[in-house]
Amino acid sequence: MCSTDTLKTAFEQMVLAFSSRSLESLATLAHDNVVFLGVLSPVRVEGKTALRLFFQNFFETHEYIQLTPLDPHFQVTDTIGLVWGSMMLELQPKRMDRKTFYIRYSCTFGYLADAWRLVAMHSSWLLQED
Repeated sequence: MCSTDTLKTAFEQMVLAFSSRSLESLATLAHDNVVFLGVLSPVRVEGKTALRLFFQNFFETHEYIQLTPLDPHFQVTDTIGLVWGSMMLELQPKRMDRKTFYIRYSCTFGYLADAWRLVAMHSSWLLQED
């Protein structure tokens, strides 16, 4: 069903898939023509195959990854779902110290074939004090 509750569930599954490094789950949640723009990639990542490859490489170079939504907002209009807010991103690249970052994000989902699919995600750094 196309509802705010099912959109929340899809978003939570995406966050869990990222934090648990599940390429299959991320790919299942993504639309074939997904576009990813943000803090983890210096260039846009287009398409499910490219997204899978990008995250495979990213996961292989990090010992620890944790994504924690801080204030997610959800809106559903017809078959379009929007999710936005801020997140805490904890990363530990191999052989380096763990760091915590704060980002803002917006995600666009489409309700296709009885499921929410990530169509686009954009993220940017939030300024933080040292």
